[in-house]
Amino acid sequence: MDERKRSMVWQQKRTIDHQATSVNMLKRRIFHPELASFPCTARADAEDTVEMLPPSSCLSNASSALCTRFLHTSYSKDRSAVHAGCWTPDGRRMLTASMHGMFTLWSAFSFSSEATQQAHEHALHATVWSHSGRLMLSADAAGVVKYWETTLNNVKEIDAHPGSAIRAISFCPTDAKFCTGSDDGTVRVWDTARAACERLLAGAGLDSGDTGVGSPPPGG
Repeated sequence: MDERKRSMVWQQKRTIDHQATSVNMLKRRIFHPELASFPCTARADAEDTVEMLPPSSCLSNASSALCTRFLHTSYSKDRSAVHAGCWTPDGRRMLTASMHGMFTLWSAFSFSSEATQQAHEHALHATVWSHSGRLMLSADAAGVVKYWETTLNNVKEIDAHPGSAIRAISFCPTDAKFCTGSDDGTVRVWDTARAACERLLAGAGLDSGDTGVGSPPPGG
């Protein structure tokens, strides 16, 4: 047992505490409510990091939400190109989709890989969560779209664009419908519950990689 302990190498894992800024925001809201109408500013000094606030409390200062510092690089076990990625609804994990059709789940706190899963047989190009956070869609180079639960259980599969890579997926605000944009030059509107194509929009060009339907008008 002693030899095994001596052979173990201690490694420090980097983590980020996202709760400290939220605690500061609550304290400031209770004890200094008059500061809510003033722009949030912070000096570029290491000692001022304890006074940082989350972006939601700095709406009057848009620069507080800019990502200007490189933080970390992580490598997956798959070691292939990552074509798409999205945050889980709770914001605690990041899901990436690779060229080999694999999902990798990353921790937002320790930057480490938590799980991998073979999701598709072809390269993945698009992933998106519904606005309700109950459903995720993924699409691959063969034109297949899969439905996933929050536990990453595959519940449905449709051949949306046979033989053509799907480059983008977008839900409507109510999650009742979604659109897919493919290399075949078409955009298709789908009923989410029935997984049925309701409309085919042709003439979108050779590459319909950007559906551009994140917030269509009501009834659109």
